[in-house]
Amino acid sequence: MNHSKYLGLAGVALVTVWACGDQGEQNAIEPVVTDTTPSSTAPGPITTDSTTTPNPTVVQSSSPMPITPGPNPTTTNVGVGPQATDTTNPGPATTPGPTGTTGTPAPTTTDTSGPVDTGPQGAGGAPPGPEGAGGTPPVPGAGGTAVVPEPVGLPDGFVDPGVFAPDLDGFYWEGTCVGNGGDPRQCALANDFDPNNIGGCKVNLPKEITVHGDAATKYVMEIEVRGLLGSRCYYGGVRRAGDKPADLNGPNDGFYIGGTVPDNWWNSYEIHVMGGPQGEPDTFYLNAYYDNKSPSITFDKTTCTREEILEVNYKFEIAVMGNSTLLFQINDQNCQAIMNCGNYNDVKECPTYRTVDLVGMDPPATFEQPPINAVGGNNYYPQWAYFDVKSVREAE
Repeated sequence: MNHSKYLGLAGVALVTVWACGDQGEQNAIEPVVTDTTPSSTAPGPITTDSTTTPNPTVVQSSSPMPITPGPNPTTTNVGVGPQATDTTNPGPATTPGPTGTTGTPAPTTTDTSGPVDTGPQGAGGAPPGPEGAGGTPPVPGAGGTAVVPEPVGLPDGFVDPGVFAPDLDGFYWEGTCVGNGGDPRQCALANDFDPNNIGGCKVNLPKEITVHGDAATKYVMEIEVRGLLGSRCYYGGVRRAGDKPADLNGPNDGFYIGGTVPDNWWNSYEIHVMGGPQGEPDTFYLNAYYDNKSPSITFDKTTCTREEILEVNYKFEIAVMGNSTLLFQINDQNCQAIMNCGNYNDVKECPTYRTVDLVGMDPPATFEQPPINAVGGNNYYPQWAYFDVKSVREAE
């Protein structure tokens, strides 16, 4: 016990022990003044006499008797239950009494005849061993090929779109205006115009995007497109929306599979799969608002020759092989385009412009609507489309 702990509490500790035997009334044991002056040497374990031990304590008696705890606190764990001792032969008790119901058996031996032993303190038990160092972290192999894990949560057979098609996921495509057109609602398009008109006017130099993956594996990409595109007539393929009329004020499904582009002055928006799976469609168009049934086009302003920019908002699927290339191409015969000038038909001016809800598409923070091509101090409002790859899965 470290007696120096009691110096700040009281200079002198008074311990009074009252004992009562079963053979008649016993005289009260006089209070004893214990000297708490710190020793110059380290205190050792103490064998206490019943006249000096702080209460609670055990007093030798010819029969067990209850011990009443005194008011003086102690730091020594002493059992509070009765303990049987022998007073006929003073000396150290050899058999501890049963442990009390609330205390912990004390490792203290009581002697009622001898003086307090102030010998040196024992060395005590060894301190707890050091905490284990834990397992050894795994050591990477010296020459293995790194494998990039798939993102958590992807179903079996699916691939991260951002890894498979990083250039297509978030791709912005527009028919860029480079100057004035034939009237205030049109603009001249950037192009690689053929002076001999052999291949027509292919504007916005073709954009190629190559996907990744295993070249021997077939994949299916689900793509969402939103934007504002003019109309164009197509022939020989399938308009997915069938004969459903165009919505002049809301979103449209302009997806067209296969077929060709008849000659006319409106802009085509085409996707061609190069090196794709055999037996799968490889040509797609994005702005078919009318189910054209004739290879010859009549300019009537009410069908696929309608002079207006309409909203597109739909999803579609394309089958590709790993390392296939997608060719994005705009075709036009006079290298001009109707601008994003709002809902109008045959109005020779550009009164306003449209915007599109892109919630869920995650465009970059720098993207603003409407897109503007500023040329020569003038602002032009191009047709445009924004792409989001929703999923990529291995084909069965």
